[in-house]
Amino acid sequence: MVAARRVFREALPATLRDAIVFFDEDRDLPNGPVLSNVLLGRVAAAEAGAEARVRELVMAQLDAAELRRDVVLLVADVPTGSDGSLLPVTGRERVAMARALAKRPHLIVLNQVLGTSAMRNAIASCAGYASFLPMPR
Repeated sequence: MVAARRVFREALPATLRDAIVFFDEDRDLPNGPVLSNVLLGRVAAAEAGAEARVRELVMAQLDAAELRRDVVLLVADVPTGSDGSLLPVTGRERVAMARALAKRPHLIVLNQVLGTSAMRNAIASCAGYASFLPMPR
């Protein structure tokens, strides 16, 4: 995690420096999200579209440093609890959607799904989920 953080900070373009509020770089965030740990900060909420741009950049930097596999294995080893009870609400929402979409239903009804996401993010997520559904004949 520390190596990924260092690589990311060194490669961060000047145009995104105001999009991240960095934390203390000598400590990790044991209960923090992976993105916050790599950034050692949070994406600034006031920056429109900053989270998507930062996530894309983080993934590119993890790939360039050959650290993506290590980060994925680290995340896969985190205890999630029964039915995701140890995950944050947004994580539980994503797991529930993944379970529903894994069944490849012909129809899916979404009621108050992704309630913790900002409306713009929820709409984009739902549009992306459509690609997992079978095409009508």
